[in-house]
Amino acid sequence: ALPISISFEFAGWRLQGASSNGFAQVKGNQTYIAQFEETTKKYKISFVDDDGETVLHYLQLEYGQTPSYTWANPSKQDAEWTYSFTGWTPATFSEVQGPQTYVVNYNKTKRKYDITWVDGNGETLKTDQVAYGSTPSYSGATPTKASTNDHSYVFNNTWLPAIVAVVGEATYTAQFNETERKYRVKI
Repeated sequence: ALPISISFEFAGWRLQGASSNGFAQVKGNQTYIAQFEETTKKYKISFVDDDGETVLHYLQLEYGQTPSYTWANPSKQDAEWTYSFTGWTPATFSEVQGPQTYVVNYNKTKRKYDITWVDGNGETLKTDQVAYGSTPSYSGATPTKASTNDHSYVFNNTWLPAIVAVVGEATYTAQFNETERKYRVKI
């Protein structure tokens, strides 16, 4: 059996006793011998994402070489998570003896988004960082809205748009009950 470190490629036919490959003019019985070139066998080394299937990069290395990852460390994020690279499985790159696959390992962190709370005057009351999927709640000073000559305003404990679980940045504006101002006039 051939060692897995060696492969042979067909290099042509050589007439028995000739010094180079090729066919000669037929002048009787001739014997041709298949010629092969010996090469060190190469194997595919794959670096795949944590799904185990998506190939990030790959190398073709000869038997006995040790792979290395020479690209920028993988990273990714989606709406819910930020993934930071922590290494590979298997953790150590080993000498090539056949095809190899290394799977990336990530540390997942829940993404946080800015949630901005605005009062009735259009001024920002506060900005909170809230994790994806959590429902924000306002915990600051009571929102205000300046009175006009005709109306006064009282915060009614609602926000526009309606508060929902975080899927991205959001701005909530305080809502107010409006009361017509009355004046006492003395004559």
